[in-house]
Amino acid sequence: MRIGTCSGKCRAFAGMLLCLLLCVSLLPVKAFAGTQDTLDVKEEAALTVQYELGGASFYLYRAADVSADLEFTLTGDFAGYPVEVNGLDGTGWRALAETLAGFAVQDQITPLRSGVTDEEGSLVWSNLETGLYLVVGEQMEVDSYVYTPMPSLVVLPSRDDEGRWEYDAVIQPKYDREEQPGSDMEKIILMKIWQDHGFEDRRPESITAELYMDGTLYDTVSLNKENNWRYEWKDLPAGHKWTAAEKNMPDCYSMTCVKEGEYLVITNCYQPETPSETETPSETESSAEEESPSGSESSAPAGTGGSGGSGNGSGGGGSVLPQTGQLWWPVPILAFAGIAAFTIGWARRRARENEND
Repeated sequence: MRIGTCSGKCRAFAGMLLCLLLCVSLLPVKAFAGTQDTLDVKEEAALTVQYELGGASFYLYRAADVSADLEFTLTGDFAGYPVEVNGLDGTGWRALAETLAGFAVQDQITPLRSGVTDEEGSLVWSNLETGLYLVVGEQMEVDSYVYTPMPSLVVLPSRDDEGRWEYDAVIQPKYDREEQPGSDMEKIILMKIWQDHGFEDRRPESITAELYMDGTLYDTVSLNKENNWRYEWKDLPAGHKWTAAEKNMPDCYSMTCVKEGEYLVITNCYQPETPSETETPSETESSAEEESPSGSESSAPAGTGGSGGSGNGSGGGGSVLPQTGQLWWPVPILAFAGIAAFTIGWARRRARENEND
C-alpha cells in the first residue's frame, strides 16, 4: 500500500517537474539565441543623439571600420593616427574620444554629418554604415550656465539587453554644466606624461603642442625637460572650450589627450617595435603618470556590451557579452540535464524512505 502510494506521488511529481523543465529549458534558448547573430557589416544603421538641451549643435565622424568580431581599424581621415582602438577599458575609450576630437580640430576634418537637436533634445542620423563613430558637440550657454558636451564614441550596430545586434542606436552624450565664470580670465596647464619606463632614451628632446580655443588655433608651445614638460597660461579668456593636440608625433609612441579641470594632459605611450622590447606590466608604469592631476570617470563606446558610458550600451571595463559566433546552444541542454538528474535522484531517495517506513 505504501509502495503504491509512493509510486503515485512520484508519477504526479514527475509530471509536474516535466512541465516545469520544459518551460525552463525554453527560456535560455530565447535569451541566448540573439547572441548567435552575426554582425552584418553591410547593413545600414541609424543613430539618435538624445541631449539635455534643444538647439545644440553636434557633429558626426566615422572614425573606424568594425569587423564581424568587433575589431576596429581606423579609416578615412582618421587612418594613420598614433592611437590604440582595440582592447581599451572605460578610461581608455574616454581618452580616445577626446584625442580623436582633438585631431579633428587640429586637422580640420570635415564631419560626415551635422545637425541641431530639436525642442526635445533629439537629433537623428540615418542611413549610416556600420563602424565606430565619434560624436562631438558645441559648447552652449543657457541662462547663467555653460553646457559643454564631452566627445563620445558609439559603435554601430550596438547590442541590446539580450545580446542581439541593434542597428538603431541611441546615445546620450555626457556634459559639463558650469555657471558662467565670474572672472574674465582663466588658467590652463598643459602637461606631458611619458609612459615609457626603460625606454626614456627614445623620447625626443622636445615636442610641439598646439592650444585651440573653440576649435581655432590660439597658441603653439614647446614642451621639454627644461620646463618639466609643461606650460601654463594664466590669463586665457574665460568661458571657452580649450583643447590641445601634439604635432609631429615621435615614432613608436601612441598618444591620448584629455582635459581634467584646468589641466590638459597629453600622454605618450611607447609601443615596442620588436617582441624583444615587450615590457612587463610593472615596467609600463611611468613615474610621470603619477603626476596626473585627477582620475577620470569611465566612458566607453556605446554598443560594445559593457557597462557605464554614454549610450544604450557600453564597452570596456564592464560585463562583456559573448563575442559573435560564440556557442550558447549547450546551455539549455546542460541545464535540463542537471535539473533532471537532481529530480531523479530526489525521487529515488523519497521512494527508498517510504519503503523503509
